[in-house]
Amino acid sequence: MSAPPSTQSPRPELVSDGLPSERPRWAQLATSGDHKDVGRMLITGGLSFLIVAALGFVLMRLQLAVPENNLITPSASTGC
Repeated sequence: MSAPPSTQSPRPELVSDGLPSERPRWAQLATSGDHKDVGRMLITGGLSFLIVAALGFVLMRLQLAVPENNLITPSASTGC
């Protein structure tokens, strides 16, 4: 005995007009719940803040290396 012919309609996900558009990588990372992606984002953010802090440290040391140094002006340090 043979099986009756299938009368079901094709599944909609197989009859699409094309592949779904893929989101950009940054959007995938920002909304990811994967522990590896979250860890990479935290490490990247931590290293970024470390670089900014090291740059500030070097600028302060250069300013204080010589008395009466004008490397960083008072208006530059206040952000005005």
